[in-house]
Amino acid sequence: MLYLSSLVFLALIFLAMVFYTGGTRDNPTVSGYSFWGNTLSDSGRFMAWSGVPNIVSMVIFSLSLIIYGIFYIPFYILVSESLTEGKLEKLSSKMGKNFGILFSICIIGIAFSPGDTLYILHIIFVFIGYPSALLNGVFFSIAFFKNKRFSNVYALIFAIFTVFYFISIALAFIGLLIDFNLTVLFQKLGSFAALAAFLIIGYGFWKFKKS
Repeated sequence: MLYLSSLVFLALIFLAMVFYTGGTRDNPTVSGYSFWGNTLSDSGRFMAWSGVPNIVSMVIFSLSLIIYGIFYIPFYILVSESLTEGKLEKLSSKMGKNFGILFSICIIGIAFSPGDTLYILHIIFVFIGYPSALLNGVFFSIAFFKNKRFSNVYALIFAIFTVFYFISIALAFIGLLIDFNLTVLFQKLGSFAALAAFLIIGYGFWKFKKS
């Protein structure tokens, strides 16, 4: 289910980009979706930066986030319930689960708060969601390393992706002050890296459960 929901999420994200009706924050005349000029959330705007209604793209984008948010919650819970061998491992996995669920709630919240019509609410979900995803990665990494039966190979890969995610999100926020194109680039890199990390760790966790 984790892999299926992730594939559906990716497919819908790219489909939302296809149907985006144009424009970027800095250039409203741009035709269609610009990978270098539009954030992921631009696909979820009620009105595109071009001033044209963006309903189809918005619905597809929102659906992708809802699917992602809902279907990852059981994964966080399952991981937390399976990593309970020691006090630190148990505490870390519980904290990872809590921040993962909070991140999922924020992702769903973003789906229902387009950046152009509910900007304040949208930003609140973003500024709570991204740090929650980072803390989810940090605490789960600790729990994976502490568990004696879970392969350190997958734990190390997940930890590396967590560090990369932190760097990407930090640079994305810095880009808000320096160069918005940095924000666009590193937001995408961080988001897709996080997705890749969970797919890898999901495979490792599947092998762990089978052993």
